[in-house]
Amino acid sequence: MSAINRLLKRSYLDNWVANHRNPGVEIDLFKTDYFTHRVFRSIYHELKERGHEIANANSDTFLKYRPFFTSFGVNCLLICDGGNGKEVVLSKRSARVAGGKSQYHITMNEGLSRTDKDPFGKVDIELCFKRGLLEELGIGESIYQLAVKSAFYDFFLEKNNFEIGVSAVFELELDFEKDIAPLIARDKQLEVDSFIPLPMRSKTINRFVRENDFVPHGLYVFERVLLRRGLQVTAK
Repeated sequence: MSAINRLLKRSYLDNWVANHRNPGVEIDLFKTDYFTHRVFRSIYHELKERGHEIANANSDTFLKYRPFFTSFGVNCLLICDGGNGKEVVLSKRSARVAGGKSQYHITMNEGLSRTDKDPFGKVDIELCFKRGLLEELGIGESIYQLAVKSAFYDFFLEKNNFEIGVSAVFELELDFEKDIAPLIARDKQLEVDSFIPLPMRSKTINRFVRENDFVPHGLYVFERVLLRRGLQVTAK
């Protein structure tokens, strides 16, 4: 697995929608743009192909490569209620955004943007989280307020593109097929071929994982979120 768990200080922000007194973590950020991101990602791939030590970065050495961290992603797994109990929702990412090959991923993946700021100009990761839910699933404020659980979990380093991410969960007591799937979302057709709700049962989930290809860090997030629900995902 390419992701490195505990890359940064782990934080547990359970139910941060309802209770902002929970512990958090401070992240130092710098301004960049998409062009710079593309350039540094290209340089990273070239260095990696040449066997540079950056490819082996870990929790002790990753800060040596700060200029390469031009992207920060929120990776969320949606949990809903279905006809057979709790369901997890996976997305099948379009080949246009998955390196030319359609693969399964967690429900929502959104990059932090300079627009994700509160009225005081302070970067707010929850705004990125909410924007991702709206743009990829159509979940607006009225449904967002119905969450029974929302949490950020683990920071990790995605080493295919050398990007920092954080895993997250969003849980609703709504039926995905009836209440969420029909919603209109700006990026739904562009980035996702389909959404797949799976019963939250170990045997069903593990069979699906064995039989399908996943975005590597998407599988990592899937594993880490479900582990907190007492379900262990066995990769291929």
